[in-house]
Amino acid sequence: LKCPYCPVEQNPEDARLIYF
Repeated sequence: LKCPYCPVEQNPEDARLIYF
């Protein structure tokens, strides 16, 4: 699972907590 706003080894759900 990868997204434009996530680090390479990060899931959209984890990135949501960090970026959002």
